[in-house]
Amino acid sequence: MRLAAVGLLVALLAAGCGGGQAHDALSQTAGNLGKIRSGDLTLRLVVSPQEGTKGRIGFVLRGPFALRSGRLPIARIAYTQIAGAHAATATFISTGRKAYAEVKGKVRELPPSSTESIRQAAAGGSGGIGGLDIGSWVKDPHMTSEGDVDHVTAKLEVVNAANGLLGLLRGLGKQAPTIDGTEADRLRGAVKSSSFNVWTGKQDRLLRRLLMKAELGLSVPSELRRVLGDVVGAKVDFELAIAHPNQPVKVAPPG
Repeated sequence: MRLAAVGLLVALLAAGCGGGQAHDALSQTAGNLGKIRSGDLTLRLVVSPQEGTKGRIGFVLRGPFALRSGRLPIARIAYTQIAGAHAATATFISTGRKAYAEVKGKVRELPPSSTESIRQAAAGGSGGIGGLDIGSWVKDPHMTSEGDVDHVTAKLEVVNAANGLLGLLRGLGKQAPTIDGTEADRLRGAVKSSSFNVWTGKQDRLLRRLLMKAELGLSVPSELRRVLGDVVGAKVDFELAIAHPNQPVKVAPPG
C-alpha cells in the first residue's frame, strides 16, 4: 500500500563530509523509501501567509502504520485538514482484521466493500513516497554525523522540489500541475529563502526525517498559485518523518 494511499483512506546522511558522500547518502535514502513498510509517520505540508493565519492551507498525516502485502494494513493515522485558523481531523484505524473511521469522537466500522478496496490498495507497495527523488531536490549538500544518523543540509533546487511535492499531492488524489518553462523561471525568481534538511540512518539509510522550508515572494507562477490559493508572500513547510522504521506495529480496536 502506498503511504500516500493511507491519506486517501482517511480523507482519504561521515562527519563533516560534503559533495559525493552527501549525494550518495541522499540517493541511497531516496532509493530506500519504498522499502519502508512500517513506522510512525508524520507527513505535513502547510502553506502560510507571512503573518497571521488567513489563507493558510495544508494537511497533516500522523500515526503508526504497517503495510502488509495483500492484506489490510495495520494503522492508526490521523488526517488533519488545515484551512485558515481552522483544522478538522479524521482518523483511519485498522487492526489488520477490521477497519474503522473516527470523526468528531464517533467511530464507525468500515463496510466490507471499503476494507476490500483498502486491501487491494495495500498490494501497491509504498510507492507514494517511494517515488520522491529527494536527491534531485538539492545542490551543494553537506553531511555531518549525529550519533546513529547522518544529517544532510543543502541548498534547495526549488523547481525539482516543487514538482516532487506536486506529484505527491497527485498521489493523494488532488489536482496539481507540473511546473516547467517560463513558470519554472518565475518560481526560481520568487524564492526569497529556503532550507533543506534530511536525517538518515547511518547503517540502514532509511529516512528518519526530512524538513524543507521555502519563503516565496509576490511573483508566484500562476500554475502554482492554483495550488497555493490566495496566499501571497507564502511560507511553505514540508515535513516527512518516519520514526522506528520497519519495526513491529500494533493497533488496538477502538474502545
